[in-house]
Amino acid sequence: MLGTVRRVPLSREHTVRYFFHVMNGEAVFDEVGSEHPDLDAVRREAIVSAGSMLSDGDQNWNGKEWQMIVADDSGKIVFGVRVSTDRHGL
Repeated sequence: MLGTVRRVPLSREHTVRYFFHVMNGEAVFDEVGSEHPDLDAVRREAIVSAGSMLSDGDQNWNGKEWQMIVADDSGKIVFGVRVSTDRHGL
């Protein structure tokens, strides 16, 4: 019958898809995302990924504020990483 919703209980192995968007002078949206079991795993992934992206030079970072914004599959922002530098007069 159309319009009938079947509710399925969530298991402990339920994961949510999160999207890791980058703002580095332009917005780079993650359109694929990745699944993680909880917010601790999301935070770890964001911090490790941000560090890797910046240290590898993948972002052509010009020293201005760089951000990774993590949103869940509903679009709600759940975590962010911000990095900036100051040349201290150099």
